[in-house]
Amino acid sequence: MFALAAQGSGVHADESAAQPAESTPIWPFVSLGLGIIIAAVIAASRCARLTGVPASRWPLSPAWSLALFAGMLSSASLGAACAAALFTISDDDQSLRAVVVTGAGAWVMQMVIAGIILVARGERCHGAPSWGLLRALGFGVLALAITWFPLQSIGSLVASLQLWMGGAQPPTTGHTSLAALAASGDPWLRCAMIVSAVVMAPIAEELLFRGAAQQGLRGAGFGRWWAIATTSALFAILHIGVLEEAALASGLAMLFALALVLGWLAERTGRLAAPMAAHAAFNVVNLVIGLSA
Repeated sequence: MFALAAQGSGVHADESAAQPAESTPIWPFVSLGLGIIIAAVIAASRCARLTGVPASRWPLSPAWSLALFAGMLSSASLGAACAAALFTISDDDQSLRAVVVTGAGAWVMQMVIAGIILVARGERCHGAPSWGLLRALGFGVLALAITWFPLQSIGSLVASLQLWMGGAQPPTTGHTSLAALAASGDPWLRCAMIVSAVVMAPIAEELLFRGAAQQGLRGAGFGRWWAIATTSALFAILHIGVLEEAALASGLAMLFALALVLGWLAERTGRLAAPMAAHAAFNVVNLVIGLSA
């Protein structure tokens, strides 16, 4: 997924030299103000509370949820390696072709493992879900739209703090895949990368994190928010490898906050469709911002 494509402090690296050293970027404070207002409204309305919300529908036991998490996580590397060998892609190839091919290989292998475990060990969920599919999808997109400014403010403020402490200027494109997409001129590879970011990544990552990890922890006795927070930390940590070095701090902060929203959506609706939709919407917005920048 794409972590904060426009997460910089509001001053691009090539523009910073032309501005006074003491100038303060305005965007983080505008974003922070809007974020605080939106967060205050959410807190006042108490709509984020999970008290009385029915348990999520999940077909696996805690042990098999852990097996699914480990299987999907390990199979991604295997699938990527097989795809790279099949299409003769070297380990140091950072092109969009390499990103698309290895990403597709990882996704296919993950879906195979997930399908095998869910079919073999999954139990039937009795009763109709409390949220319909379309309602859950729409709610996920709406939740992302509402929380966009709070999420942006977190990334921007961490980036500004990094600059204030003498750190490197965070890049406009903080995700390595987004940088490869911007550098490529092949329309077919670009389309394939967009499909990967908007469809494939949300499905696989939400099944892995909000499904296997979060629901496995819930089944093991974790409280809702403890399971959400633990899964969110895993989500952020496992994305370190795809973040640019200068964007690591702001990217991790925003990813953790985003994962909290996605985890809440899974618990609030009882369906993975809601966090999948929010995840896809987040990637779409970052694609637009990153490519336009």
